[in-house]
Amino acid sequence: MSDTYSRLTDVLSGWSKVAGPDITPEMEIDAGLDIDSLTRLELCLALKKEFQQPIDENQVFAANTVSDLLNLLSTSE
Repeated sequence: MSDTYSRLTDVLSGWSKVAGPDITPEMEIDAGLDIDSLTRLELCLALKKEFQQPIDENQVFAANTVSDLLNLLSTSE
C-alpha cells in the first residue's frame, strides 16, 4: 500500500472503532467506520494536520468511502 493510504488509515483508526489494518478502500465512512458528521469535521482537521495541505471540508463530507478520501488527498497534493 502507498504511504498516503497507510497514513490515512492511521488517522481513520483514531476516529473510528476499526483498527488501521482492518480498514479497506471500499469501506464506507458512515456505516463501515461508524463516523458521524461531527466526527467527520474533527477528521477533516486531523487530515489537514497529518498531510499539511488544504482540504476542502465539503469534499470530506461528500466522500462515501475510504477510497474517496484517498482520491481527495491524492488530488490535493
